[in-house]
Amino acid sequence: MSNNEYNPIHGEPFDVLIQHLRDNELRFRHDPEKRTASLTMQSRSGVLFKCRFRFDATGEVLRTEIQYPFMVQEKFRPIAAEFLHRANWGLVVGNFCFDFSDGEITYHASHIMDEGKLNDDIITRLFRTALSTANQYCQGLMRVLYAGESAKDAVDLCELYRFEDEPAESPEQHTSAETIPASKPTTAPKRARRKGSKGSKGSKGSKGSGRKGGQESPLPELPSQADSPSPRHQEDHPQLDDQGEDRKAA
Repeated sequence: MSNNEYNPIHGEPFDVLIQHLRDNELRFRHDPEKRTASLTMQSRSGVLFKCRFRFDATGEVLRTEIQYPFMVQEKFRPIAAEFLHRANWGLVVGNFCFDFSDGEITYHASHIMDEGKLNDDIITRLFRTALSTANQYCQGLMRVLYAGESAKDAVDLCELYRFEDEPAESPEQHTSAETIPASKPTTAPKRARRKGSKGSKGSKGSKGSGRKGGQESPLPELPSQADSPSPRHQEDHPQLDDQGEDRKAA
């Protein structure tokens, strides 16, 4: 494809790429013969990635490569390969490439240009997608290499965004769960109070002696001891009575 076939509105793709990097005031190196441009970019988490743009032989595909700033040691390469393989399974755009010979890790993302057209929006979208994806899985890879975490668990932590679309519990479920345990203790003392009030009419001195069911189950006796101050309450706490008498005498 010759340069005359490019749309003059967008210009030659390599020139558009170089102008885009200059407009964003980025420091980069470029090679017009190989049609490549490289730079170093720091992610939000502080990782310095080596980034490179290049065109294929036909000039219709723009490829972005994000290289990790470290090499994986030989003894950790099998677990790193498992992590990257699991990561590739869930990717929608691009993929990870792993070089077993030296331990280099690179993330690739490509864009097929329509009739050789390229603009700033395409470059920005492609570069941001590649850089954010490489940064997203970098922390998980660190957990595998230096923290001894399994590759499956590390990838799951990197892909927690998948579970954001799950439906949350409705407010009705929360209210029902809160009201059910609160209603049980309120109904039980009411029933016990009604039974105690009927059975204690004949004897004011001792409420426990007038109940028939008090000896069989100790549950009905609990509300009666905590409802109203009775002579039984004073017998259980003689110190309070002495204090009360002293206060009255005073």
